[in-house]
Amino acid sequence: GMAARYDAEGNFIYPEGFDADSQEWRPGFEAQREEWERQYAEAQTRFMAHRKQKEEAKAADAAAGDAPAAEIAAE
Repeated sequence: GMAARYDAEGNFIYPEGFDADSQEWRPGFEAQREEWERQYAEAQTRFMAHRKQKEEAKAADAAAGDAPAAEIAAE
């Protein structure tokens, strides 16, 4: 994910050029906005891949857990 930054009181530190009050990027900070959006997109891609991997592992665990029960029932 993206590394979040916080000050000594635990308040989130917004990226340079981002106005926390209006939730908009200030003029002249297009490069910072583009870099932040690039990092966000990469983090989102990693998160979705992680989520998919967890779902696949859970399904594999469930399938593996069902296999011994099916073998016992067949005997």
